[in-house]
Amino acid sequence: MGIRLIEDLDSLLSSGPVASDGLLSDVDTWCQGVAESARIPVTGRPGPDSSVAGAIERVVWRAKVNHAAAGVGCTPPDTPDHVRTPPAYDSGQRLDPGLWALDYSPRHGFDAFDHLFQSAMTQNALGRAASPTLPDAALAALRSGLITVRDHLPLISSTTLPLVHLVLVHRSPIESMYLMQLPETIVVNDELLLKDTGRVAEAILHESLHEKSAALRQIRWLLAPALDTAERFRLSLPWYPPRRRREFDAWRLLSAGHVYTHIALLNAAMGTPQSIERARECAARASFMMAALADQRFSRALAVDGNALVCQLTEALKSMPSGHAYPLTEEHIIQGES
Repeated sequence: MGIRLIEDLDSLLSSGPVASDGLLSDVDTWCQGVAESARIPVTGRPGPDSSVAGAIERVVWRAKVNHAAAGVGCTPPDTPDHVRTPPAYDSGQRLDPGLWALDYSPRHGFDAFDHLFQSAMTQNALGRAASPTLPDAALAALRSGLITVRDHLPLISSTTLPLVHLVLVHRSPIESMYLMQLPETIVVNDELLLKDTGRVAEAILHESLHEKSAALRQIRWLLAPALDTAERFRLSLPWYPPRRRREFDAWRLLSAGHVYTHIALLNAAMGTPQSIERARECAARASFMMAALADQRFSRALAVDGNALVCQLTEALKSMPSGHAYPLTEEHIIQGES
């Protein structure tokens, strides 16, 4: 892919009603409205002069806002209302204005942030996170990953990375993850930071895009009103072996396809033989998901912005590196809830 085409796709995927320059302010307006309705004191985004404690307070506040928006009260169950910031949090390191890296330690069990993280790990059957150190090399790897994303996709990064305020470094079997119970936070395995910069950059963008998808679901009209069980469909993903079969509904297809499309573009922009092959695979997966979402059985679960996003992603995928494809067949489509 040429530089001009990459720039055009960077522009396409960072524009329109779904992902525009106004996304950050729209999210903040929505959060403030929910907080005021639920009588939760407003906590703004951490600024250039804030501390890691400010970022932690913001994450806990956002978790309360999300919980209130779901209609189940202003505080996640069993979560302390206060946020202590013990000395261990001084280990947080600034990566960017408003973005901090934190080597997670689970030894402060009464702190609201620790509670949220450990509860999320337990709910996702991931066990308790071990605590690594955060050496200079790990920080350098994270900064290099951020620079790589910004250099290759400046417009996408400007509407995606500012949504995240904490990079939580820990040790678990998973290289990186996004936990919806811990908003505005991405989690990376410390061993990932020993690998090449491209892998780190992909992980940062990948998990940040999940935060972006979650925000879009809150402030845009992505999904139609809930359908009856008999009218719901799921898609079996063919790249997983039968023993690890995974099935996605319309929302998960939209969210995952959104991520795969962007990851395909990042890898294409990095331009190494390995990243080009990775771009082809990601584009093939995203194209399979978009083909399913174009089917009326799935598209009826989407609202106007959701269908607009499908069109935007499909248009971008037409110019992505191509390789093998995953043909959509009736065998992949399953009716009813799992």
